Amino acid sequence: MISSNKLPVRSRQSGFTLIEVMIVVAIVGILAAIAYPAYAEYILRSRRVDAKNALLDYASRQEKFFSTQNRYAKSRKELGYSSDTDETYTIDVMSSGSTANYKLTVAAANVTQNTFTVTAVPQGAQTKDVKCYTFSLTNTGLKQNFAANNAALTGDCW
Repeated sequence: MISSNKLPVRSRQSGFTLIEVMIVVAIVGILAAIAYPAYAEYILRSRRVDAKNALLDYASRQEKFFSTQNRYAKSRKELGYSSDTDETYTIDVMSSGSTANYKLTVAAANVTQNTFTVTAVPQGAQTKDVKCYTFSLTNTGLKQNFAANNAALTGDCW
């Protein structure tokens, strides 16, 4: 009889080499280094929109109040916000969660003179937005924004 002596056949192993894994890790690291700052900027810009909407909502409520009372409201309660008896008051602007991103501030002297200026000042993580730091809106519709160093900016942020 003929005997068959079979030589052992090497089976092909599957998997990744260390070089392949390191290349993938490097690519993911580069993409993350590019994507995270863009994402952080996007979040800051979206919160700016919340502040601007809150300013416009406040101005709308003041104008509605003025049309019936012939003066601007002196408290949040008069505008339909939660009760407040102070003439100088603040309103928190929140995107999500319980942390305020901006605080709307109205000075008492402005509302007693049949004018108002409402200012949105960043709070918490939004203080990192040094490009468009604060926003303000007056009863005449004047929109201003300031950088973190209080330098007036052009209308880039509005």
